[in-house]
Amino acid sequence: MSSARRHSRRRIAIVAVLVTVGAGVYMAFPGLGFFSGTRLPREARPLTPQRQREDSEIRARSILAAIRAYKNRHGKLPVALASLVPQFLPEIPSPLTSTMPFQYVVNPDGQSFIVKWEAYPNSMYQRFWIDQDGKNYADL
Repeated sequence: MSSARRHSRRRIAIVAVLVTVGAGVYMAFPGLGFFSGTRLPREARPLTPQRQREDSEIRARSILAAIRAYKNRHGKLPVALASLVPQFLPEIPSPLTSTMPFQYVVNPDGQSFIVKWEAYPNSMYQRFWIDQDGKNYADL
């Protein structure tokens, strides 16, 4: 067998061993691999317009939960979002999609409400809101 052919087979064998060892390490410690399927924590991901909308909705839902807790304790809706601090929320969160704060509107019946916020993705104005039942609405 020629020398070049032996070197070629030796290289193939070395590559096969390295791939096998790498696969074993990957299987034993899946979080170490580049293609591990694990995602970065939400806070470490880039703030794309989609993520800003999602995070703003999460923040609005935290306000919704605090309003429900307030109503359960006091038997009525709060007059303003400031009534939720500090007992139900440490502070009133702000939407990531706008410099405007969340708006809280109680309907005239005194039993239903909405939490709304604005977004300005790509220079387009959009409004979003969540009602007391947790349903989402958008004015696109």
